[in-house]
Amino acid sequence: MFSARPYNGSPTNAYRYNDTNERYEYYQQLTGKSDAKQIEHFIINGQLYVFVINYKIGEKENIDSYIYIFDSRTGFLAQHQTLDTWGGHDASYLELNSNHYLLVVDYREQHSVVNSTVYKWNFNNTQFVEYAKIPVRGGHSGKLFSMDGVLYAAIANYLTTTNEYTIKSHVWKLKQGGVTELVQSLDESGAGSTGIDAFTNDGDTFLVGVNKLGMDCAQNTIVYRWDKSTNEFKIHQRIPVEHCAYRSTIFKVGGEVFIIIATTRSERGGSSNDKYTSSSPIFKLEGITMFIKYGAMTSHACFDITFFERDGEYFLGQSNIRNVNGGLSNAALNIYQWL
Repeated sequence: MFSARPYNGSPTNAYRYNDTNERYEYYQQLTGKSDAKQIEHFIINGQLYVFVINYKIGEKENIDSYIYIFDSRTGFLAQHQTLDTWGGHDASYLELNSNHYLLVVDYREQHSVVNSTVYKWNFNNTQFVEYAKIPVRGGHSGKLFSMDGVLYAAIANYLTTTNEYTIKSHVWKLKQGGVTELVQSLDESGAGSTGIDAFTNDGDTFLVGVNKLGMDCAQNTIVYRWDKSTNEFKIHQRIPVEHCAYRSTIFKVGGEVFIIIATTRSERGGSSNDKYTSSSPIFKLEGITMFIKYGAMTSHACFDITFFERDGEYFLGQSNIRNVNGGLSNAALNIYQWL
């Protein structure tokens, strides 16, 4: 279990589960400057790696992000590789055709035109090497996925160079040798997109796009479905979200598909701390048709929710950056068990 808060100098900590008291306990603070936006872990050849993507330190956005490796000799995570990032916001790992890929989405706050990078694992030096560049406009989120053995990347673009929330999210195909091809711009995504995710169900491929248009939180989260006859994603469902949506997490339990949407505020505008208390809704896919409201959890400026399994049981880890009173101190990383 890892925890990070996107504020200047905030540490990134690792926690380990204690079987005796059935609680997660502080285990290690990861070395290196930390202003982490996202953490991605993966296993290559039986070895655990953890990638921490850093946003900025002070006003400096061009900073290092780090890949850590679990050292079985010491029992701790150690720095393995440094990646150059510019306002890093998200990362996505995918294994495909015995190859390993890592997408790093950069934001670059002051100049939103920047390339995001897809890295490919080099088995000889056991490090990631640059494979492809993807142009983004205020990149907020990204997801690697595959269809018919071909690698794709979906990018949620947030705003233009003139600070307008009109830029659409894009789907890219990555061809042999890292050549990129723009497949399409997603319909109704030009509303300050902050999240993108992908999943498959019954042979179909879906994308889920989260929109948050500047000061207006009343935006639909869009579910797209790949149309095999036209080779493009088409809108499958619009999900109204009551509060300020930021990211979606797709998970499966017992073969059923769920989406939970992390929310940051109940409404935009004003400085009242109680607005940081919001509801993160959970939706369930009924059959292969539509998502319906299933439940919700209370959030306090929640920027991400992670689904994980431990000993055959399922959990949701909720990362809040505000406390229950709306303040910045003692914000909680909450863990919920799925029952």
